Amino acid sequence: MVAITVILAAVIAAFVLDMGSGQSANAQAGIQYEEGATDGEVTITVTAVERADGLTIDADDCGALGGGAGGTTSLEANAGASKTVTCGSSGTIQVLGEYDGSESVISTYDYDDS
Repeated sequence: MVAITVILAAVIAAFVLDMGSGQSANAQAGIQYEEGATDGEVTITVTAVERADGLTIDADDCGALGGGAGGTTSLEANAGASKTVTCGSSGTIQVLGEYDGSESVISTYDYDDS
């Protein structure tokens, strides 16, 4: 009976102690979107940053992101940072976050000015 208890305790301990290894945390930040008075204008504001080394705005139909239609631009990973982009009549904007060398989608916003 004692041997079974010891073996069971060892198996449970090995499972619990090994459970967190190999898992990485994703970037986390609060993002707010606000459509402007001008058609296609969207302001992206960082409301909070839990963990993020950097943020990137990725949009499929926003010409003000560094040349041409669509593209990416950086956004400061600090609460209060904001950037206004001018987009087409409808599309999707994503904010990507990087943390510990891994990139993940933090937020997605679908807009439609039509």
